[in-house]
Order: sequence, then C-alpha cells, then structure tokens
Amino acid sequence: MELVPETDANPGAAEASGTKVDVRREPFPEEPGDLRFVGPKPPSYPVQPTSAPDGAGIISGAVDTALDGFTAGAMTVRAVSVKGDRHRHYGEPRQDSFVIARAAGIGTTPHDGIVVAVVADGVGSATLSHVGAAIACERVAASVLREHSEFAKVLVAGDTDDAKQHLTRAIDDVCAALNAAAAEAGLAATEVSTTLRGVVASTDPDLLGRLSFQIGDGGTYRLSGTEWKAVDAEPIDGPIHSTATHALPDHPEQSRRRTR
Repeated sequence: MELVPETDANPGAAEASGTKVDVRREPFPEEPGDLRFVGPKPPSYPVQPTSAPDGAGIISGAVDTALDGFTAGAMTVRAVSVKGDRHRHYGEPRQDSFVIARAAGIGTTPHDGIVVAVVADGVGSATLSHVGAAIACERVAASVLREHSEFAKVLVAGDTDDAKQHLTRAIDDVCAALNAAAAEAGLAATEVSTTLRGVVASTDPDLLGRLSFQIGDGGTYRLSGTEWKAVDAEPIDGPIHSTATHALPDHPEQSRRRTR
C-alpha cells in the first residue's frame, strides 16, 4: 500500500487499492481525560501504546476496529468489534471476533434466504484466544453456509431436533480447527479458548423464526420496541479462567440451542 503524505494542498487522505486512509495532525493528548470519549467516563489508559503487538497479535486482532454490514431482503445487518483502551495501550490483540454472512435458502426470491451472525470472545488468560475467536467465527459460519438450504428448512419447520444435529456438526468442526491450531503452535488447546454465540435467521419478513446458540458467557439480546430483551439464559459456570466460563474447544457439550 502506498500512502500519500499529508500536505497543505492535500490535507488528510491517501488512497490505495480502494482503501482510504485518513491521516490528520491534531494536538496529542497527554492524559486519558484529555480524550473525546463515548460513555460515562474517560478511558482508563493513555491512548498511546507502550509496545507493538507481537507476531501472534499481528496475525489476528491487531486491527483496532472491524466493521461489516449488508442488506438481505427486508433485513439490515451491521456488526462492529472495537479493541478496548487497555488492549490498545499494552499492544495486545483485539480478542473479539465476528462473522456475518448471508446465503440463498430454499427458493429464488430475496426473502427466502438465511443470515448467520456469529460472535466469539477469546478467553482473556489464553495466549492465542484472539486466534481461536477468529477461527471459531469463520468455521461455524462456513458450516452453516454449506448447509444453508437445510438451515432454511429448519427455520420454516421449527424442527429443534434437526437444528441440534446441524449445529452439533458445525461446533464439532470448530473444535477440530481449534485443536489443530493449538497443536500447530505447540500449545495446549486451552490456549485458543473462546466463547461463541450465534444466530441464524430467515430473511423472510413474515417468518420470525430464528435459531440461536451459545457456548460460554456473554449475552444475546433482541430489541423489542425500545427495550432490549435477553434471548438466552446465562450459561452454567465452567472451569476456564477466573470468570469461570465454559469455552471451546474443551466444552462443546455445553452448547445451548434455541429455535423460535
């Protein structure tokens, strides 16, 4: 990528391969409280990093913010993952990951397809949890898309047994990929531990059925009017990390599934 330096005649941006990189000179804040921020309080750490990410961090999770989105039928989908100020300050990777994707369903109209949204939160104490989170999202989304017609039928029929079978295969695929990644790095499987949550929904505005699943802590919420309502109950406590949460690849049996 070639960046064009900022000049008086060209204040701001450089373009390369369709990617716009905006570079602006502003007074550098000395303390966290000098920053503009969103939320009830300023960041707890100075904005400048104390070190560069190591090799593992550069492979996955070095980008501070990931954005994606699309429109599928009557559905608008948006996703964002933002590195926290502590991870940014210490040059640590962003441990969260997500994948959103869409596929045709069992017919040919824009309203008969499915959307899959998957979010993973790498366990903080695990060395390569950010890698595990990225792998988990990519693999489970790929598994759903490979069987998109079957998932579309499950959503139409509301068949819980079929949903369980399809999701079990998807989660088994994730666990195999996580174990392989840990083995390649010469680490225990717990070093790629991650929680996982996802939703598979129809793009048909008249079909309100959805399939949700979760392994580990976190929350999935549905906006009803002006109120956010929990979709799934909190999972059972588990043995990974001080927060005692179940995580992949060691606890696929703790997957919770719900078809609505």
